[in-house]
Amino acid sequence: MKKFLPIAAAVFACWLPLPGGPVNARAEMETSEADTGKSSDEIVTRPRLRPIPFKSVVSSVDSEGRNFRMGKKKLRLVLITPETRFLFIDGRPATVKDLYAGAEIRGSTRKRESGELEAVTVKIGAKRLNAELYPEGKPTRGEEAGED
Repeated sequence: MKKFLPIAAAVFACWLPLPGGPVNARAEMETSEADTGKSSDEIVTRPRLRPIPFKSVVSSVDSEGRNFRMGKKKLRLVLITPETRFLFIDGRPATVKDLYAGAEIRGSTRKRESGELEAVTVKIGAKRLNAELYPEGKPTRGEEAGED
């Protein structure tokens, strides 16, 4: 019973509203609704513009370079904007002209409010395997430091 009382007091203390907590946030929301004249039901929320990673193959490229389709079974249309960054997999800069049907690509896209995908970054080329990077085998820690 002696152990139960401090635990119950701690739970009750956490349950009490704190300054700046949800009670004040609700009051701020009500004042912001009064300022805009809209209720919380009428306020439209915007979708998150968080980048979505992808890894795919280019199936076709627009002749004007405004978009490309990627995928094998399910084709997705991706729009190209002036802010889209193109790179080769080794880090060299690339352009839209370097995209071709059958190229392996990876990068990130964002979903617009209209539901279309917009390219943020596009890396062109297959990721190199360790066998290509280290034909003699991956070096051990001692070999990397130059110790023999």
